[in-house]
Parts: sequence; C-alpha cells; structure tokens
Amino acid sequence: MESQEPEQPDEAGVKEPARQRGQAQIQSLAKGLEMLSLFRADRPSMTVEELAREVNIPKSSAYRVVATLRDRGYLRKLPRGEGYSLGALTIRFGEVVRESSILHRVAPPIMQALAAESRETAIIAIKSGDRGIVTDKADSPEMMRWIPERGWSFPLHVGATGKVILAWLTPAERRAYLEKPLERPTDHTIADAAKLEKELAKVREDGFAIMDEEAMEGGRAVA
Repeated sequence: MESQEPEQPDEAGVKEPARQRGQAQIQSLAKGLEMLSLFRADRPSMTVEELAREVNIPKSSAYRVVATLRDRGYLRKLPRGEGYSLGALTIRFGEVVRESSILHRVAPPIMQALAAESRETAIIAIKSGDRGIVTDKADSPEMMRWIPERGWSFPLHVGATGKVILAWLTPAERRAYLEKPLERPTDHTIADAAKLEKELAKVREDGFAIMDEEAMEGGRAVA
C-alpha cells in the first residue's frame, strides 16, 4: 500500500500537503541564497525593498527571508533604516573557501614573486555567475598602487582577468553572457557584443588579455 504524506495546517489554518510545504521551504532557501549573492564590495548594503525587487518576490516574503537570515547571523541590520549588510558569519565562509582552494595553497609565492618583479599588484580571480571575484592578491611594493579587496567583484567583460575567463568559456556559455546587457563603467569598456566576441577571439589567439582603462580611468592590466 502506498503511504501518503500527512497534511499540516498553514498559518491560515488551511491544510497543505507536506511535499508542497517542502517545496516552498526549498524555494525560500533559494531566494535567501540569491539575496546573499547580491551583496558586493560596490554594493555592501541593500534595503528589503531592493532585495525583494532583485529576486522578484513580494516585499512581505522578502521580510520573512531577511528576518531568517538576520536571526542566523548571515545578515546584519544597519542603523537609521539604511538596510542590511552581510553578517559576520559570512566571513567564515570566505576563509573556508580560500583555505580549501588549491589556488590559495599554490599561488601566493608565485603572486608575490610576480608583484616584486613587476612592482605591480597581482591578483587571482574566479568566475562566480556573470562576475569575477578576487580571491587573493599580492600588493605592489610601490607607494602609488592599486589595492583591490578580496571579495571585490566585477563584470566578466570588464578588464583583463574577466576577458581571459570569458574567452575560454564554452561557446554556449559565452553566447549566453553576450546576449545580456553589458555594463560600461568607462568610455573604454567594450560593451558591444560583436566587438567583444572579436576581442575574445584575439585573447584566445594571443593567450593573454590586456585591460586599457576598461575597468577604471587610468588603470591598465594584463592577464
């Protein structure tokens, strides 16, 4: 005989099959994780209204998800109604990811040697969705230098490191990226899909990419 899942009353007293409740809980988890991924170095705080709009759920649902994340230490409420930022608990995850990464174990001596020889800042970045994330760095010994923070993110088409990542995605992945609107932080950023595809083909042919003021005015890099 096939067993049936018990029904439980919801907040309104209406009975709902356990399977549907589980699906709703997984959906809430997905929305919560999506919210956490929205916080970046250039967007360290967000209001509930902004989070609701970004993940496309009603504000009342967003309040419940945010309250859960706040109570468990993943979000922190800012004073004077300024919204929320990532909580201290998320710092631990970043450290765990870095410590478990092969790159973190292998790359530092190479990065430090490269920074010392070039006298420029050396970074490592990985792909996270449609953005690159700086996971480690070795600072330039010069007084005037670029010092990105670990965790700083950037659109993949902006800058040398991102173009290298984009260039060696599969054709389907690259096409999906190029079909989306492309941000243009400076006048030098390649924000036209056809021109960018041509640039990425050159990157694959050369084996390296150059950034010439595409991410910031006066900034140049090679990857």
